[in-house]
Amino acid sequence: MTGYESILMAGKGRCRNLKFDLKNLSSVGRYYRDYHIPEDETMVVYAYRSACSLIEMEGNGTVITDRAIYFHPTHQNWGEGNRIPLSTICQYIIFQESSQEGVSLLSKDAKYQIFGYTVAPADTTGSELVELLTGLQQHMMMSDQSERKQYEYTLAWATSHVRKSLKERGRLTEKQHRLLKIIGRDAAFTDSAVLLLAEDIYRDMDERKYQSFLSTLDGVVHKKLLHSLGDPDGLFYESYVQDLSGVLALQLTKSLVKPYGNLLRKMELSLHEAVILCLLCVRMDDPGLFEPMYRAIKKSLGPKRLWQIAGFRAKYSKDKMGGAFEAMLTGNLPPCGLLDLRDDLGFTCLHYALILRNKDLLIRLLSQKDWGEGEGPIRGRKLIDCAYNYFFVAVQIYQDPKILQLVLAYTKREARPLLRSIRRIDNFIDIAGRRCYKAREKLKFCSGEKQKAFHEGRLGEVRQFERQILDLREEMDCCEKRRSELLEMKAEISRELQSLLGAATAEARMQEKILRESDQPLTNYILRLYQDEQLLFSTFTRTAISWRVANYRSLYFLLPEDVTTSLPHIDFVNQKMVWQGEEEEDTSFEGDVFINPREAERVEKERQRAEEEKAREKARQEKQRKERAAYRAAGESFVEERKKSWFSEAARCDLSVLKREYHSLVKKYHPDATGNGATAVLLQQIMEERARILENM
Repeated sequence: MTGYESILMAGKGRCRNLKFDLKNLSSVGRYYRDYHIPEDETMVVYAYRSACSLIEMEGNGTVITDRAIYFHPTHQNWGEGNRIPLSTICQYIIFQESSQEGVSLLSKDAKYQIFGYTVAPADTTGSELVELLTGLQQHMMMSDQSERKQYEYTLAWATSHVRKSLKERGRLTEKQHRLLKIIGRDAAFTDSAVLLLAEDIYRDMDERKYQSFLSTLDGVVHKKLLHSLGDPDGLFYESYVQDLSGVLALQLTKSLVKPYGNLLRKMELSLHEAVILCLLCVRMDDPGLFEPMYRAIKKSLGPKRLWQIAGFRAKYSKDKMGGAFEAMLTGNLPPCGLLDLRDDLGFTCLHYALILRNKDLLIRLLSQKDWGEGEGPIRGRKLIDCAYNYFFVAVQIYQDPKILQLVLAYTKREARPLLRSIRRIDNFIDIAGRRCYKAREKLKFCSGEKQKAFHEGRLGEVRQFERQILDLREEMDCCEKRRSELLEMKAEISRELQSLLGAATAEARMQEKILRESDQPLTNYILRLYQDEQLLFSTFTRTAISWRVANYRSLYFLLPEDVTTSLPHIDFVNQKMVWQGEEEEDTSFEGDVFINPREAERVEKERQRAEEEKAREKARQEKQRKERAAYRAAGESFVEERKKSWFSEAARCDLSVLKREYHSLVKKYHPDATGNGATAVLLQQIMEERARILENM
């Protein structure tokens, strides 16, 4: 036996589902030919899925000779790609996600699936194949130190690959968890694998789950590492925040739903948890929670952290608006879900439709929703609000009075009723015109029929047609008069709208003069953006990798990195912040907690609901107490279900019977008759039931 053959044959007793001793099989020659196995190699092991194979060795399995592994290809071209020399086995990680999954060989340069999956849970062929090849690896590494180095190189690559995936995707997959467990079996890589697993669990934002994971590590890792894992914020917080505020991939956002939900369910948050929740709120489009949380923690954050959160929010908003902007560039309306979107600068889709100077798109977009007049993103700054006013933007860009009038009519509060009136008048004018046209056509027909009847001597019909012609002419005169009145009304409203347009245009020109004289950096940039189309495109196309975040009061917005501004700003190069100042730690007193407003609101609602339920129960018990007292005062025993009705079935159908029974009950249970005011409760029940019966009669 060769070296490899003897090692493989040693697994014969353990691997019961693998086929050994293949030399004596009569069909061996066919498999040498089908698998392209050289004649100087000896078949040692054959693995196949017994649950899927009707005939032994039908070509759906894996053959191991004394020199190489041959596996069934997923394509028709057989060759070197289906042969892996056993001498290179230490260059691979032998991987199987579960006993039913396929067996793969993984390395930096290649990935081979050498054995397929099965649907039979009891089939352990794949697991036995993994065990056999792993044993071969271990023997080779013990015999040759160079093989050990090759395997360590592959483990280092796999660890790096998983770490990169964690950074890009936010969380690890089940397959990567399994891969880390395989990596962790090697003593040299145990700590690296444990750290990656711990970081992934930390990112779940579930403290109980993290502590449960730590309890499984006792005796597995060094006490020093176990002690450091006891402070997960110190190990993993910075990298988590960096990843949350960096990569904008959709797959990362999808993987963050679970930690977002876990933090939402917590009433009290640490500063680190609150920062992570703020970033998750940005990704989950939850400004209603972001704003109060950000205000609550703002004083406890260092300047770098503030820029990191605000800059990421600005970038995220700009990227979302990029989808709508791309649609509008091609002349299409943005998706309905983006119509209410505001980007980092506070612009809406209508702002960009105006700046793009596409009149057809603008007309279609105006009718999509009630846009309002357009306001700035900073509350209480009326001067800045002027720069965001839709009509103001239109005046900066368009000279066409029709477009200006349309924007005015759709966005100015005073102009909208005038626009509605003009549209209704146009509708009435159209109706009057159609009625006049129909009357005119009918008049022509009646005139012809009258002439025909006159020549044929049908005088009665002639007089009838004359009356119809007279009525039709009156109707035409009425329609023409109505149409003239409507046209006059439309002209009057149009003059009013035109006057409003002139006043609004003059006001916009004055506002522009005031804005330019104020020389305010934000409004100067906005006015430049309205006129410079190249700058507009740069804000979307040249901020993909590197950009500049500027700040004015509470507004953080993106600029292309080469645009200068006097506003405070921070540059992001290759998606990383370039921080020039001294780094300051986030500051909060030990034990400080921040209340989650969303959870606090839910708890308050639950408390109010519990109090209301308690009050209802108390009222029910009080009512029952009064009823018991009333029955005792009336000299009767109280049974809760005793009195389903005070009146008989006959009383429900006959008014006279109802009247007689009612008088009898009143005499019996009236407080004056019983001498006890408690019976007033029973009298009230009797009166209410009588009222219901009368209502149903």
